[in-house]
Amino acid sequence: VGTPSPIVTTDGASTSEQNNDAFAGDDNGKDIGNDNDNVSDKSDQHLPSAKMSQFILHIGPPKTATTTIQADLHDLQKENHLLEDGYVYYGATETKYKYKDHALTCLDVLKSGPCLKRTYPAFLNNKRTHVSTNRDIPYPLAPECALPAKMMLDQLRDDGKSVILSDEEYAHLIPTDLLQTPAFLESFRDVLQGWNITMVATYRRTADWMLSSLKQNHASHMMGGNVPHNKWPVDGGAAFFGTMPSFRAWMRHSRARWNSKNGGFIAAKLFRDFIGATQGHRNNGFRIHVLNFHDKHHVTKQLLCDFIQDAPMSCQRLQEKTERSENSRNLPYFLYNNIVFAAAERNIIDAATQVTNTRGNMTNVLVTYHRDTLGKSIVDLPLACPPDAELEDILAMSLSNERLAMPEWAASPGVEEAHRASFHRMAYEKRLFCDINMDRLFEGVTTWDGLLERMKAPW
Repeated sequence: VGTPSPIVTTDGASTSEQNNDAFAGDDNGKDIGNDNDNVSDKSDQHLPSAKMSQFILHIGPPKTATTTIQADLHDLQKENHLLEDGYVYYGATETKYKYKDHALTCLDVLKSGPCLKRTYPAFLNNKRTHVSTNRDIPYPLAPECALPAKMMLDQLRDDGKSVILSDEEYAHLIPTDLLQTPAFLESFRDVLQGWNITMVATYRRTADWMLSSLKQNHASHMMGGNVPHNKWPVDGGAAFFGTMPSFRAWMRHSRARWNSKNGGFIAAKLFRDFIGATQGHRNNGFRIHVLNFHDKHHVTKQLLCDFIQDAPMSCQRLQEKTERSENSRNLPYFLYNNIVFAAAERNIIDAATQVTNTRGNMTNVLVTYHRDTLGKSIVDLPLACPPDAELEDILAMSLSNERLAMPEWAASPGVEEAHRASFHRMAYEKRLFCDINMDRLFEGVTTWDGLLERMKAPW
């Protein structure tokens, strides 16, 4: 368990997602740029085919199709395919699952600072003293806080089962310094003694990942109902923060870390990119297997068919399944929402209408009219876009991070060209880095009908 090993990369396999021109950017598998034609799997790295006690910890990071992987694993477990292959899954979508009538929630102790950083180290010190002086007298298996997890893991291992645990919180253990704390790390390894540990992380290109993270941040600001981004201006509402102001703040904040001893990574609010999510685990000697977000192959298939070699029932079921699609709100939705908010600020949506309609409903009306009735998209509106030099800076950062995170794949023929083409589609065709120029859009507009008429105009 404790033997350091190099990072392992598999340069192929990914997921797919809904590709809607008006709302491009869903996160259940394929990149926003949809540039997968030039990616190939050049690696044969995988788990040993002989059955071993495998503990596969999928850490995300966020915005790399984690939800898709977890949903697929949930379905495979519900249909008993995983168990038939000798695997048990625990994660965000599987908190109620029981193995032999015992809940797997006990495994949450693996990310518990109070237990593994404080209680468990004292237990190990006492155990060493006990063994040196009372060799023939048994000592408890683990401290009380970790005993259920230790017993569950021992039971699973004795039954010949392997474990897949998927939880993005392990991508955030780096900023909290847990897995970089020697006491926590020793406890973590002791709980998993006898298991072959592999951490699995998914690589996603930085620029693509940042856009997806911004969308997620926007969506989180609408949760809870009575929050500013659901309210009208008169009720203390707020518009969504612009794309480039967000990016500039993230890049300034992230670049301040680039000369630190841990190297650089991009932080999008609470999210960490691939480099930030994996560097601490890699530095502590954990074997890391990398999934690639930008290939034709579905990410769950690459996990259960390419990397794991002894799950034929689960792999076969994945081959038969239709890939998931999601109708989630994407970045253009929030631009339309800002138009509605700006209309209310200008009293184009009057007070009476605001009382009888929610901001979200009015946004849906506007989206339906502009996208479905007129057949237009955000690119057909007056936009405020960043200068080319700033976009080139983002692209250069994204390319640099790819060479750092996936050096062999980044050097493969066609990969950089595909990266550049994907970025061009996002930046210049879909205009995902732009915001609405409200002054131009609302020039001369005094009524809602006038706004709808204005949105017909060529810009």
